[in-house]
Amino acid sequence: MDCNYDTLKGMPLGSAYVPMQRFYQVMDAGKAIKYGTIFAELVLPFYGASAACNSRRRGSCEQC
Repeated sequence: MDCNYDTLKGMPLGSAYVPMQRFYQVMDAGKAIKYGTIFAELVLPFYGASAACNSRRRGSCEQC
């Protein structure tokens, strides 16, 4: 069995469009360490597994 082949050979490279982001609210160092970023706009809520359960995208879980 020959494993020396590239399954992606001949396929075109992908490209991405990423719009320019502007950050206006910069946090102080204490808050930045807590959240892992200095940009307040990047601090978003984390819903975890409950988000998947509430939207029923991943079937059922113990909490549903």
